[in-house]
Amino acid sequence: MNLININKYLILAFFFTFLFSCSNSEKNEMVQYNDKNNEVYEQNDFIHNDIINQEDPLIKDYYNRNDYYKWSFSSNFDQVFKFSIGNDEKLFAKSSSILIDNNSLLFINKKGQLNIIDLINLESKNKYQIIEKVNNELFPAFISKDKNHYFIALGNGTIIKFTKDLKLIWKKELNQILRTPIKIYENKLIIIFNTNKIMSINTENGDIEWEYKYELDKPSLSTGGDLQVYKNFIFFKLPNGITTSVDMIMGEQNELNFLSEINQNNLLSYNYQSTIHIYDNIFVILEDNKNLYSYDLDNQKFLIFNEQFKNIKSFLFKNNSLFVIDNSNILKVYNIKNNNIFWTIDLNQIDLEKNHITYVSVNDQFLHMILNDGTLLNIDKTNGSILDKLNLKINNLDSITFNKDFYIFSQKNSKNLIFKK
Repeated sequence: MNLININKYLILAFFFTFLFSCSNSEKNEMVQYNDKNNEVYEQNDFIHNDIINQEDPLIKDYYNRNDYYKWSFSSNFDQVFKFSIGNDEKLFAKSSSILIDNNSLLFINKKGQLNIIDLINLESKNKYQIIEKVNNELFPAFISKDKNHYFIALGNGTIIKFTKDLKLIWKKELNQILRTPIKIYENKLIIIFNTNKIMSINTENGDIEWEYKYELDKPSLSTGGDLQVYKNFIFFKLPNGITTSVDMIMGEQNELNFLSEINQNNLLSYNYQSTIHIYDNIFVILEDNKNLYSYDLDNQKFLIFNEQFKNIKSFLFKNNSLFVIDNSNILKVYNIKNNNIFWTIDLNQIDLEKNHITYVSVNDQFLHMILNDGTLLNIDKTNGSILDKLNLKINNLDSITFNKDFYIFSQKNSKNLIFKK
């Protein structure tokens, strides 16, 4: 597939107008209703913008970032560099295997080498052998940073800290399967093992500060878990599906009643999956692509309780919104505070029948959505009208990373493409 001449493709601009029908011509004080599905459309809220230049976030997360970027549809997209992490999708297709640090891009390849790419001259600068005996148990390998140090976590539970000039500071061999990206909370390295043990390690000296294990009579997902932060609380979604929380100031488990009220009826199923999300003071969980809960952490009350969705093909949480594509290829954007709909798009009308959501960014006027086939949509965030459509010709897109001058598109086959803005 030729991606180098991607700038030769014309941007297709066309406009949709969405008319939300209502059962009464008069405005309801709170909402507007749709006759056909009795759905509720949002009247008093809007899709919130991404946070720009957020200073010193509690969780330092350099790969699953909520980066803001205003896409320019009048600019060319020129591929300037490409690289591959490995050749096994299950082991290497992780956006968290890539780290951008100023003008350098770092990743660990299948040979156990730390590769450093100069983003100014667009060339491979250095390779350092950091893993001597390489085998599949060591992957995926996650990389992060804090201040002037790098942290590498290997798939077998080995954690390494070293300086930017690659001087070893400490190394811990924990001998546990790791499939979840590491994250840093202040001076604590937060780890979720696939044994369903969570652990906090002091980033300065490598000492274990606390650890908790949550056992369940079922296998863990090979995709690992996730965590979200609210003030001094970290919420964990473990690889076995359990949702729990730890107070990071006290280092103690939180006894939160609302978590036990969430049904999780299918928790013991081997196929059980859930996704957690926090925005402002709202905790959200979507179970098995169909059961939605939303909880106000400040006022301690459910805003949405076990709301049922049908036929979700793809979804993504973004700020105060849940983006959903159903099996009929209808895109709907829901408010996570009340389950009201901001707007709806029929993707069949623009020949996007088989796509999944990979990325969304939101600014003052526009919403930019990228689908897994590389389709980039410029959408009026107030009414859902599609203003522009650009085909980047990148199939099997897994994730996107930015710095000030470049986009890095990571594909599920572990290939990575760097485009200049």
